[in-house]
Amino acid sequence: MRKNTIIGYGGHSYMACDIMLRNGQEILGYFEQEEKKKNPFNLKYLGKESAPEALPILINNNWFVAFDNNHFRKFITEKLLQKNIGNPISIIHNTSLIASGVPIGFGSMIGPGAIINPLSTIGKSVICNTHATIGYECRIMDYAHIATGAVLAHNVQIGERSFIGANAVIKEGVKIGDEVRIGAGSVVTKDVPPGTTLVGTNKQFTPKKR
Repeated sequence: MRKNTIIGYGGHSYMACDIMLRNGQEILGYFEQEEKKKNPFNLKYLGKESAPEALPILINNNWFVAFDNNHFRKFITEKLLQKNIGNPISIIHNTSLIASGVPIGFGSMIGPGAIINPLSTIGKSVICNTHATIGYECRIMDYAHIATGAVLAHNVQIGERSFIGANAVIKEGVKIGDEVRIGAGSVVTKDVPPGTTLVGTNKQFTPKKR
């Protein structure tokens, strides 16, 4: 029987660990750049996530990439997929409400109280955080992060690697491009082009620094 490993051990991973343990799943340990002094779940340090010698333990086990940085989460996930190592899993809290038939890509996390309505789709390695609400017919692309309390009305599209801040509201039919950052509490009423940072309303666009 496969057991679970965590890649990245920080704030985001704590929720992932809690969900796994609540589901009765065993966690073998975590991978990080170095052993963490703070270890609230008393997990074993398995080695650096980038070190080849740390990877064999993943071959016959599950893994979950727990970095909240969208770009780094993609980098680690794609590297492991290319090496065809282990089995990527999604983590879903038992208090979330997901409509029947909604596809959820591997490596995603659906947090406590999150709601995903009918005919929506969730890409791979997506974070739908605590009490996030995804309306019907929404599309959340790979490696996006919908933060705590954010609300997406119906028929919203969120681009790859985009971040929707806590308690932000996205109006129905809006398309958010790739690599967009929406600040906490923002209200988005029209489409947002790729690589944009938005704080407040659509009148306050800030080009993303590259």
